[in-house]
Amino acid sequence: MKATLINKQTGEHIDVRTTTRHPLSKGGQSIWVDRDNNAYLQVKVLGEYVIETPTYKIEVEERELQRYDIGQQIVSHRLGKGLTVRQLAAQAGITAANLSNIEQGNYSTGVDIIQRICAALGTKLLIK
Repeated sequence: MKATLINKQTGEHIDVRTTTRHPLSKGGQSIWVDRDNNAYLQVKVLGEYVIETPTYKIEVEERELQRYDIGQQIVSHRLGKGLTVRQLAAQAGITAANLSNIEQGNYSTGVDIIQRICAALGTKLLIK
């Protein structure tokens, strides 16, 4: 997911993205990093609203939030079924890397792939 962090004290705008592939990411928790891979804070999204911090205001486009929400629903259903990313990806006929990017909200995928994931999970997703 991509966003803009706005420093509340200086007004500086910093373009960031989420990643779990950073040394400060613990237990698969996504963090915001800039283009130089400098970490800023953990990603926390509740519903449609991103939590602000004392230092930063976070601006995220609606489309980014929708991708993140879809990814989190997939993660929740996958974990509920006790499946790994590789297992679900194999059942859905996609690569594990592709599924991982979808789960993290970093990839905009088509309806056909979402349908294959849902069929493999035996569930439906809510798209808001």
